[in-house]
Amino acid sequence: MPAGSGRSSPGRKGRAPGLLELDRRLSARIRENSHYLWNDSILKEDVERWLKNFTGSVTSLPRERILGLYILSKYVYVPEREIRFLCREAYRLLLHALLEANTPDPRAEVTPLIRRLVDSTKFYHLGGPGESGGHILYMFRQENELPLRLFLNPAANSKRIGTLCVLDDMSLTGDQATKYRRALSRIKSDRVFFLFLIVSSAARRKLETAGYTVISALEIDDSEMSLRPRSALLMDAENDLGLRFSVALIRRFCREYGKQSWPVYPLGYGDGALALGLHHNVPDNSLPILWSETNWIPIVTRHHKTEEGEVEERRPFI
Repeated sequence: MPAGSGRSSPGRKGRAPGLLELDRRLSARIRENSHYLWNDSILKEDVERWLKNFTGSVTSLPRERILGLYILSKYVYVPEREIRFLCREAYRLLLHALLEANTPDPRAEVTPLIRRLVDSTKFYHLGGPGESGGHILYMFRQENELPLRLFLNPAANSKRIGTLCVLDDMSLTGDQATKYRRALSRIKSDRVFFLFLIVSSAARRKLETAGYTVISALEIDDSEMSLRPRSALLMDAENDLGLRFSVALIRRFCREYGKQSWPVYPLGYGDGALALGLHHNVPDNSLPILWSETNWIPIVTRHHKTEEGEVEERRPFI
C-alpha cells in the first residue's frame, strides 16, 4: 500500500476504525499534555475550533483532522519554572566560559577569581526595551541573585567593560543578534558574549563566525528543525500514525496551510517548523498554523511586536 494513500490493507474492514483509534489516542495525549504540562491552557473546545481551519484541501477531512491532532500533540510548552531553571543553567555555563577565557593559574583559588571575573562583566538585553531580552534579564537577575550594579545602563556607563554579556530567550537564526550588532559595538568592551536559554546550531555558527562567544543552556541541532527526518515533528511519525500518513504528506500539510496563515514564512520564520512555545511567548519560528491570527483561528497565543503607529489601530484609547 503506498504511504499516505489512505487505502485499506487486504483483510481490514476499512480505514475508519484506524482513523477513529488515532483520533482517540491523539486526543487523549493532548488532554494529558494540557493538564500536566500546559497548565490546562488548551481545552477540548479550543482544539475543535482550531481543527475547523483544515478544510480538506490537502487530503480528506478525516485525515487532515488526524494530522492536526498529531502536530498539536507534539507541541512543547516551556513553563516559567523551566525558564528560571534555564536562567540558572546559563549562568553556570557562563562562569565556566569566563574561567576558560581567562586561563587562570592552576594554583589560583577559583572562588576569588570568579568574583573578579563577574565584577568585570556587565549584563544587557538583546533588542529594544520591552522585548523578550529584558524579560529574561529580569528573571536571570532574580534566579542568580546578582546585584543591580552588574546590569548595564548604557546612558550612565562610560567605562570600558571587560565582558559584555547580552541575553535573550532564544536565537534560532542569529538574525536578531546580527540586527543589533552595530548598537552593541558602540558599547566599549573587551569581548561580547551572547547568552541564550535556547540556541540553534545554525545561529551559533553564524554568531561565532562573526567573532562572538555563544553560551546557551539548550541547543537545537539543525536536523531537529525545518521538518527534517530527525525533527521533533517527524521523528516518531511512523510509530504514531502508521505508514498511511507519509512524511511527505505531513510536510505538505504544514506547508500548504502555512501559506494560508503566514504566506511569507509558511513553516515559520527561517523555516523553523517548530512546535514550541515559551511561558512568555510563542516564537515566530514555530509553525504559523499554531499561532497565526491572519485569516486563521490560532490554538496558542503569540504576542506580536507592535510597531510605531499601530497602537491606535489595534487598541483605541478610551
